[in-house]
Amino acid sequence: MKSLFATLGATGRLGSTVVIFLSDNGYSFGAHRWQVKRCEYEECHHVPMQVYWPGVAARTETRLVSNVDLAPTIADIADATPLVTQDGRSLVPMITGQAVSGWRTGLLEHWPGGDDVGQWPVNDAVPAYYGIRTARYHYVELGTGEVELYDLRTDPYELVNVASDPAYATARTNLRARLEALKAG
Repeated sequence: MKSLFATLGATGRLGSTVVIFLSDNGYSFGAHRWQVKRCEYEECHHVPMQVYWPGVAARTETRLVSNVDLAPTIADIADATPLVTQDGRSLVPMITGQAVSGWRTGLLEHWPGGDDVGQWPVNDAVPAYYGIRTARYHYVELGTGEVELYDLRTDPYELVNVASDPAYATARTNLRARLEALKAG
């Protein structure tokens, strides 16, 4: 990364170049007994992302963004008009510190299931699932029929499934409805 910025600076392009640096989703490295990248837990969903925009001060953004936001963002930076409808939204206003209204409050997650041969635990495939992640909750419906609900405010490591806790019945009902709406949309 250092050599990229050095080259941009040496060629006079640093002041007119936006650099987006991101990673792939992470391995769980044994968290929740999974080694894979496709699990339904936070370890498998968070993706580090940094954006260098000339003249824009560094800061951290906490709103929910998704990989579907990348294409609209790059198109916006390039002042291009996509030829097909985009699922995401441009992050440019957020990156440049402009006011953003009506931003999403939940992210759809989906894994269709499949074989994870060679992954640990041996011969176990990550089951299909749909989920919704909000700022506070993570709700998942697995293809096995199991339901998981985590209160990320009190349990950021998703260790206690509160899906059957009566204190979370309203949250579970609301999240299930929001998940169905996201799946339909």
